[in-house]
Amino acid sequence: IILLTTYYLLLTILLTTYCFPAFQDTGWGARAGGMGNTFTAIADDASASLWNPAGIGQIELIETSFMYNKLFMGIEDVNLTQMFGALVYPTKSGAFGFTITDFSFWGYYKENTFLASYAYNLAEACSLGINLKYLTHSYILDNSPDSMKDPVFKDKTSAGGITPDIGILTKFWRVSLGISVLNILQPDIGLKTEDRVPMIIKFGSAYNLGNLLFLEKIVPAVDVSYRKPKYNASAIKISGGIEMWYKEKLSLR
Repeated sequence: IILLTTYYLLLTILLTTYCFPAFQDTGWGARAGGMGNTFTAIADDASASLWNPAGIGQIELIETSFMYNKLFMGIEDVNLTQMFGALVYPTKSGAFGFTITDFSFWGYYKENTFLASYAYNLAEACSLGINLKYLTHSYILDNSPDSMKDPVFKDKTSAGGITPDIGILTKFWRVSLGISVLNILQPDIGLKTEDRVPMIIKFGSAYNLGNLLFLEKIVPAVDVSYRKPKYNASAIKISGGIEMWYKEKLSLR
């Protein structure tokens, strides 16, 4: 039994690869989440900085947004939550935004992002935006001897890094196109060894179909995102969604 256990343990170690799961898109905002995280070419509410910073340039009045989401409800002893708060303040010189996110596995792990955003309308239907953000994550250790002696947490239990994001959003006729590049500097958030947050490139398109019967602003959209961790194969995700409004008060996604 001991030999068999040792064999499987060594096999697991040899087959282990870098996963780079930190700071992935987890669906910020009920509106974007309802569209399958397809929001790069729309991005016209206070959560826009998390998808395409150029989007806050569309906002004409002071706007705030808050979200709390408990993931995987019903699974015993699993307490995963995500929260964010955002504020957009438009001015004649451009729109300013401030956003804080929190992703937590309570009692074990916490992941936070702090963003300061700015967007400027280059033309009537084209805006350019930038985020300056700080990414940080931390691990919560128990008091067991194994945890206290773990070499990974010998010097620290948290790490963070600064990086900019950029985005552009343009609209013509009924078409909207957006491009955003997130985590441009790929900051190192490793505790003991290098662990860089992968850069994400997003391209989105949306088309306003107009009105149909009692529905208004019927907008289907498609997003394509590219994420390439340093030691792993690249990941390409394609998502699609549609949004429809009723009297600008009730929406279906």
